Amino acid sequence: IHCNKPQAGFYLFPNISELNMNSYKFADYLIDNYGVALVPGVDFGQNGENHVRISYATSYENCNEGLDRIKTCVKELRNKKSY
Repeated sequence: IHCNKPQAGFYLFPNISELNMNSYKFADYLIDNYGVALVPGVDFGQNGENHVRISYATSYENCNEGLDRIKTCVKELRNKKSY
């Protein structure tokens, strides 16, 4: 999934549109199946739909673990025909 490099702060805002699910559905799927919490992008306005907000204000180890889980989830979803 595509994500611009943040210029400041401690949040990422990746685009999840390739997964063909809205930001709420992806956030629910990720927490329910992978134990990773993030915020649906639409909570920040309609232009935030197809994005999610990820905080990296935690340890390097926690960030890596969370990103590994997100990567596994995205791979699984790409291999599925429907969500």
